Parts: sequence; structure tokens; C-alpha cells
Amino acid sequence: MQHSDGLIRTLRAVTGSSNVALATPEATVFEAMLGGWESQQHSRGLRSTTIATRRRLIVRLQEFSGKMPWEWNAGDVEDFISGVDRRVIALSTMRHNHNVIKTFCSYLIDPNYDWVEICEHQFGNHPVQVCLPWNTVAHKAQYEGSGKRRPLTFDEVETLFDTADAKVEELASSGKKGALAALRDSQIFKTAYAFGLRRNELAQLDVADLHYNSEAKHWGRYAAMHVRWGKAAGGGAPRRRTVLLVPEFDWWVPGMRQWVEQARDRFDPGDL
Repeated sequence: MQHSDGLIRTLRAVTGSSNVALATPEATVFEAMLGGWESQQHSRGLRSTTIATRRRLIVRLQEFSGKMPWEWNAGDVEDFISGVDRRVIALSTMRHNHNVIKTFCSYLIDPNYDWVEICEHQFGNHPVQVCLPWNTVAHKAQYEGSGKRRPLTFDEVETLFDTADAKVEELASSGKKGALAALRDSQIFKTAYAFGLRRNELAQLDVADLHYNSEAKHWGRYAAMHVRWGKAAGGGAPRRRTVLLVPEFDWWVPGMRQWVEQARDRFDPGDL
């Protein structure tokens, strides 16, 4: 980031001077644009993986079009999405790519930054917004997945859980290793289903996240689940929520109680 900040300062100095020229102006300005955009996103609190993914998409667009950002037009985006990304079928992915390009262009043309002035001085041209209402995917539906994907039926879910439980019994009765891990995995499947958790939310759970519910005292500490690592939005912190166990899933309680009170401590490796 310090390197990109130095490039931006150099470009500003060059823009203010009529006697200085850059050795490789196109590559220098493009790299400084990417670096400045990365700094802005880090300042917003976005994750490094998100920023890196966005950068790669912009570089792909530049390589595909053979043009620099100050030369892009709406047709370049349309050709890119329908050309190199023709393999992308999901509307959600197309909309994500449009949003990334739109965000990058918005950064370049923002009057709080100097890119318009720098580009006009260096190239006699300047960036414009190339993602417009008539050439981008609108977010009109809450779910944009393929119709080929369907949820499991109740019979299929029951078969999954029965298979997981049978694996525990098989390993325990055979004396082979893995019964504890199989019991853990069985409870992971059931917990995800009973509380509607995402993968990361599920992976980050701890026994301290088991909570009481005054309206379901008979379940004790297994009446609710405190989710600490909910999906973040807009560079914010992970969102928290508490999910109450509903009566239809009361079958989850005995299995989790067995795991927490009888099996979990057996994973203790002892003195290493």
C-alpha cells in the first residue's frame, strides 16, 4: 500500500508539472489506480480476500479488452461478460461482476480523487461509468440460484441422519477408531439443519453458544443457539443473532446433550 500511495503522489506531482513525463504512463497509472482502490477498500474494512478477488476481475477486464480504464466504454463490459465469462450461468455471478466493475469506475470518477484530472493530463481522456442500468443484471429476486437445485426432502434428510448415526454405531461396536469423530459429525449435520446455519457459522460454534430460553425451560441450555459469526455486510463486523430451537426439532436436544456432557471431553489429548 505504501508503494501505491507513492505512485499516486508521483502522479499528482507530474500532473502539476508540464516538464515531467512518465516512462511508462499507462502501466504506472493503471497500477496506481488499483493500489488506490485497494487502500480505499481496506479503509472500509473489507476483507483482503474480497479485495484480491475484485482486483483480479478488473485486471481480467483490462486484459480482455486490451484497453485501459480511461478508454473503457459500455461495449467493453458487454463483450467481457458475454465473451470471456460466457461460462458463467448464474445471474448472481454476473451481477457480482457488474457490481465490481461499477464500483471500480465509481471510485475512478469520484471528485474526491484525482483520477479524472490525472488521466486528462496524461492521455487526453478520462474514465467514465460503463456499467449502466440497461447493460447490467438487476437484483430483482431474493433467490437467483438455478432451478435445478432443490432442497432435500424430509425422507432424504432422515436418511442422511440415520446413516450418520449408523456410522457411529458401526465404529463403536467394531472397536475401531473414529466413533467420537463420527458422533461429532452427526451432531454437526443435525445442528446445521435444526438452526439453519451457514458453514462458517457452524464451524465457529462453541459450547458457550448454547443458551437458555425462558419459554422452554425443559430444554435447559439447549433451547437456543447464539450465532457469533453471522455473515458480515459492507465491510462490517460479523452479525450476531440468537436462534431459538422450535418444538419440531426437539429431537436434537438428546443428541447434543450426549455430545456435550458425555463425549466431547473424550477428545482431550492429555499431556503431550
